[in-house]
Amino acid sequence: MGDAPRILLVGGGAVGQAYGFHLQRGGARVAFLLKPRHAAAARAGFAVYPLNTKAGKRREPTRFSGFDVRTDVGEVAAERWDQVWLCLSSTALRAPWFDALCGAIGDATLVSLTPALDDHRYVTARYPAERVVAGMINMISYQAPLPGEVVPEPGVAYYRPGRNPFSGPDAGRVAAVVAALSAGGWKARRVRDAARAASFGSAMMMPALVALELSGWSLAAVRRSPALRTAVAASGEAMRVVAAYRGESRPLSRLAMRPCVLRLVTRLAPRVLPLDVETYLRVHFEKVGDQTAFMLERYATLGAERGVPTPALEALRARLAAARQAK
Repeated sequence: MGDAPRILLVGGGAVGQAYGFHLQRGGARVAFLLKPRHAAAARAGFAVYPLNTKAGKRREPTRFSGFDVRTDVGEVAAERWDQVWLCLSSTALRAPWFDALCGAIGDATLVSLTPALDDHRYVTARYPAERVVAGMINMISYQAPLPGEVVPEPGVAYYRPGRNPFSGPDAGRVAAVVAALSAGGWKARRVRDAARAASFGSAMMMPALVALELSGWSLAAVRRSPALRTAVAASGEAMRVVAAYRGESRPLSRLAMRPCVLRLVTRLAPRVLPLDVETYLRVHFEKVGDQTAFMLERYATLGAERGVPTPALEALRARLAAARQAK
């Protein structure tokens, strides 16, 4: 174990547990940085349900334990780390502790996974860009059981539809991240710009999720809702904001943002994915609702700064704020 990479995961929620499980399976020495109130439960170990496996589909838990737990940045600074993975929301990232963390991890590779448009710039303003590897979370993960779901014990369930992309200026650091995850059975690959895919992907997805929330998290209801067309227009605006912010053209995937395509997706997703899609989306995105509002606000603000009109985004933001206030 002497040559095993030492990896710290910041955040032990559904994302952190899924990545940590596979990194440990690949031979890494894994630790979590958690809030003190979560430490005791984490030290007892986790139950994980990888839905890509037969056992996971049958909802048979796999034990995940044997990792370390840290609860403050001082403990982090006392050790050497090869990689530090940010498994938290964009809003949680913007807190004073992050500056302290950047000063505590030496020359470790910082793996940035948060989805907001300017997260990568926020991170590299505080930590050397040559030590940062950008990744895109391309999985579905949640705290099981969802309402109505039956599992032997509470844990984290997750589904991986494809290879996880990573990029960065230092090819060696990217290769080490890809190797650590791949060794644990999670396919990963190096791409030219993972942050680009994450930025445009979020711009496409977030307005559609808002339309779904406005429709009571019902896929059938959103197919009939006028909010769907507003969301399509808002996605187009958000992608133009991303293009202006990054100084490049929009990807061809923008052509998929049409009401007919979204209606088709809402019909197919429940048949293809091994989970209750409506319940998952409701539970997960209500939990990170502040991140959704934050991202919509950033699109509007950055659009105003760069002369990109965002009337549909503004209309969607207003409806979302009113709906949440009315609850």
